[in-house]
Amino acid sequence: MSGDREDFEGQSTEEQDLQGPDTGAYRDNDATGEATATVDASEVKPAALSELDKARAESAANKDKYLRAVAELENFKKRTMKERSELIRYQGESIVVELLEVLDGFERAMAHSDSDPAAVIGGLRMIHKQFVDSLARFEIRSESSVGKQFDPHRQRAIGKEKRSGVAANEVIAELKKGYVYRDKLVRLGEVVVADGEEAD
Repeated sequence: MSGDREDFEGQSTEEQDLQGPDTGAYRDNDATGEATATVDASEVKPAALSELDKARAESAANKDKYLRAVAELENFKKRTMKERSELIRYQGESIVVELLEVLDGFERAMAHSDSDPAAVIGGLRMIHKQFVDSLARFEIRSESSVGKQFDPHRQRAIGKEKRSGVAANEVIAELKKGYVYRDKLVRLGEVVVADGEEAD
């Protein structure tokens, strides 16, 4: 150790100047003799805290956005459910308005029931047409089965009659027409069918 110190002390002033003063910024590696840099903690800490604060602020902002989005989605779901409920509840409103128009026509006809019977019948025919037209606007239509073969999926037979020259199970009379809403049968027709035997 003393020899090392003497060697160092024995260096010239120029050699000492080249080595530079021992400031603590560099230290000799005992194993390799290479100089390694040391970082001053006072210089790193403020920058690291700044980045951490920035990340925390960004995380808080993202959390706030997420919570707002979740709340908006829940409000949207509730609003949609309410609108859907009201739509289902009042979906027949437009049909009701049409039926009220038909009812008005009946009331007008009844108010003039003492007039000419022919005029009353004409008025009833107009009301009937108005009602059929109203149903058609909502894609509701009747279907007649007279003259067609009985179809248990579309008609209900309430009786049979003997008819000459008529095929068995042919519909010969119709007490109630079947009705279709769009492409769905909503009411079976009530019919009388022929039994295919000649009348006496």
